[in-house]
Amino acid sequence: MNDAGYTLVEMLVALVLVGLVMTGAATGARVVTQTEARITNGRAVLAGLRGFEREALAGLAGADLADPRLGPVSGDGGRFAFPCGVREQCVWTLVRGEARLRKGGAERVVALRGLAAPGLRYIDGAGASHAAWPADGGVLAAVALVDGERSAAILQVHSAQPASCNFDMATGGCGGTGRP
Repeated sequence: MNDAGYTLVEMLVALVLVGLVMTGAATGARVVTQTEARITNGRAVLAGLRGFEREALAGLAGADLADPRLGPVSGDGGRFAFPCGVREQCVWTLVRGEARLRKGGAERVVALRGLAAPGLRYIDGAGASHAAWPADGGVLAAVALVDGERSAAILQVHSAQPASCNFDMATGGCGGTGRP
């Protein structure tokens, strides 16, 4: 460098370095924004699944799925119907990204965000998965909310669903009561 100022080469090198720093900063900001959007979407999906589980378990509370006098248990990929009281039928229906849970005259709607192809699968006592229920003489053990072939939520079903059951995986009963 001489006393008159910077040479053209020095000025170009400085501009290239400033451009590289700015490109790196812009890329970092974009990555942070995309990550934040994915986290926000993931939280919305998780909230929808938790809402579905909460409402579905509330619908199952007190249901006796083994008593044929109360009504049939039936289902397919988009609808599950079961008796939830004397002469009362509960229905879960999947419609356009929503789960509609109807018990008696009340209906709850839960958004199923982030599920591309939501559906229901039925798991029997032997652990086999079925697209429709009733299956060949099996006992319904669980209902799964699926996204394509991937399980999103699995709700365990008891033949006589206790009104308040804190299922204990170790004992296989409700909250240490020993009830199945």
